[in-house]
Amino acid sequence: MDAPELKQNPWGQQSKSRLQQLLPVGQSVQVRSIERDKYKRLVAEIFVNNRSVNLTMVQEGQYESLSAVSQRMR
Repeated sequence: MDAPELKQNPWGQQSKSRLQQLLPVGQSVQVRSIERDKYKRLVAEIFVNNRSVNLTMVQEGQYESLSAVSQRMR
C-alpha cells in the first residue's frame, strides 16, 4: 500500500485520522505477514473482526495499491 506522508497536507493527516478510527488504542487485530521490504520492514495485512483494514483504506481512497502506484510511475 502507498499512503500519503503526513507532510502531504491535507491527505496525510486525513489518512492518519481514518486509520486511528479503524484501529483505536487497545483494539485487537490479526496480522498476516506478507514479506519484508528492502528496508527490512514487515509488510502485512491487518484485520479487525475479520475485515481487512488495508482493503478498507484502499476502497476509501486513503491508500493506493502498489500495483496502481507502479503503473503510474511507468
